[in-house]
Amino acid sequence: MYNMLQGVGYVRVIAGTLRGRRIEMADNLAIRPTSDKARGAVFSSLGELIPESCFLDVFAGTGAMGIEAVSRGARTVVAVERSPRAAALIVRNRDSLGIDPLVLRVRIGTYTKVLPELLGQEFDVVFADPPYGDLAGAHVLELIDRYDLLAARGALIIEHFAKESLPAEIGKLRLLKVKNYGQTVMSHYMRAGGSKRA
Repeated sequence: MYNMLQGVGYVRVIAGTLRGRRIEMADNLAIRPTSDKARGAVFSSLGELIPESCFLDVFAGTGAMGIEAVSRGARTVVAVERSPRAAALIVRNRDSLGIDPLVLRVRIGTYTKVLPELLGQEFDVVFADPPYGDLAGAHVLELIDRYDLLAARGALIIEHFAKESLPAEIGKLRLLKVKNYGQTVMSHYMRAGGSKRA
């Protein structure tokens, strides 16, 4: 939805303790939020992984994916966003929803800078939504694998444009399935030897 008077649009949290609450967007930021349909489908596919999970949101934009994860029971979320203005928007959304800053932490910087700094941490879910056309998806996979950021039975999802393709495997990461939502594709990865999910 879009509020023409304030120049601010918003999406809503789909499910969980914050269901129906607004997540603000800004028309002067180059952010392409994941659609409600795709966001709902991603979380439905993750199912039991979300409660008490550690969630990593790369190219976080408005913070909608991380906020949705918190609403559905994630223990902690790290939101990585290179734009200081977009990061400030995530903080505003977090604070307006009453989310503890220790639960949803915002890291400002490029993914190439921040991901190596997360060495030693493991995430049950990694979601990355790079700008369409910049072909960063494969590099994100490479860094997640290199720094062992995905838990053994975790899930990694890259959102990308339908005309872009990602490798079937990089290091220990294996492509499990691909879901199409119009021009948007969600490529699901897991670590070799991890448990499969529907």
